[in-house]
Amino acid sequence: MRTQSAVLFDVDGTLVDSNYLHVHAWRRAFADLNIEVESWRIHRAIGMDGSKLVDLLSDGAPDAVCRQLKDLHSQYYLGSSELLSPLPGSRDLLERIASLGIPVVLATSAPEDELAMLRRVLDCDDLV
Repeated sequence: MRTQSAVLFDVDGTLVDSNYLHVHAWRRAFADLNIEVESWRIHRAIGMDGSKLVDLLSDGAPDAVCRQLKDLHSQYYLGSSELLSPLPGSRDLLERIASLGIPVVLATSAPEDELAMLRRVLDCDDLV
């Protein structure tokens, strides 16, 4: 039996330069709800699932507040999408792997609408 190889990439913050936009969007969301969270704490939590990040940084806020924080973050993040860009060499790396006949798989904990935006920024649908 032959096993199939593939290369799996995280997109958000790995192939696309998005970490600081996430920090900014989360900071605005928390500020809108009068929850004081320092940017360095948000930055340290980037990469976590949104629900885990909110739970950690909001000191266990009620579910309704957590949902509102996530909705605000998504609104602010999607609103700053024109500032997103692929990290240098991202597209070239994906092209090289695909040219070797190795399947490229994208992974993320981002919601579907954010993944769609990241895929547009990376312009890689022909490679995955």
